[in-house]
Amino acid sequence: MKQRLWVGCTALILLLTGATQAAHADTVTPGPEPNLVPNNPTTSTTPSLPVPVAITQSYLDGERPVTTLYVRDIPVVTFISSASGAKQSSARRYSDPALRAAQVAQTINQLPWSNQQAQQIVVRRGLRNQYLVSVQGKTLVTLDRQTILAGGNGHDSATEALQVANRLRRLLGDAPPLTAFGTSKIKPSLGRPLEGIASWYGPGFSGEPSASGAVFNPEALTAAHRTLPFGTKVLVTNLDNGRSVVVRINDRGPYVANRIIDLSAAAARVIGILRSGIAPVRLDILSQPGL
Repeated sequence: MKQRLWVGCTALILLLTGATQAAHADTVTPGPEPNLVPNNPTTSTTPSLPVPVAITQSYLDGERPVTTLYVRDIPVVTFISSASGAKQSSARRYSDPALRAAQVAQTINQLPWSNQQAQQIVVRRGLRNQYLVSVQGKTLVTLDRQTILAGGNGHDSATEALQVANRLRRLLGDAPPLTAFGTSKIKPSLGRPLEGIASWYGPGFSGEPSASGAVFNPEALTAAHRTLPFGTKVLVTNLDNGRSVVVRINDRGPYVANRIIDLSAAAARVIGILRSGIAPVRLDILSQPGL
């Protein structure tokens, strides 16, 4: 009887030991956490393209293709086709205003602009009635009958070239305006610029004598100022849109409070205030009689 009990206990112990070993065999010992980060991680990024300083916009003026060059969203130069419709096939390389504008935009966008660089923008005479706006000897744009100041009429290429240069100088590096072109030394504006509200006048005054004695012509680039000497040349810049025009003081005014200058209709048209009637402007005195 005792022998059977011993054999039974021994069998039970062996049974329990085998079960324990089997349980240990089925148990998986957790190892280290897998490394999910690659040895040489790479970050995929899409390079951002630089925002162009100069862009172009093409449209039709009647049947004639036209393209305007914008610098920092301000219109600077308008390129006009020398032919319209089917006639445009001849001399197409120069006739295509979009191509000419794109070439100028590309040149501007490729240069590293700064205040010092913008101060190198000058105007010089070209062949016949052409005027070249250049920087450090490199021509940016040539003003002629097919390339005019944005908002201008192309009748005075010399004056318009000077204004194109001054827009580029201000927009590309906030450089002071020029007062002359050619090989002579360029003079900056006289004194500190003035700022205030500009208005325009003209209806009902055409043909009447101005305060200087000159006959008022609303289509001439003139202006009225309270104190500046007659004959003073002033660069007027519309601070809302960046357009500018050079005017000659030949009248007195304005006689409304808080206004600094009264422009002729032609000057108001150039800087874009015919509809609004008024705009904030900056005045740079370019020259005065006797100075």
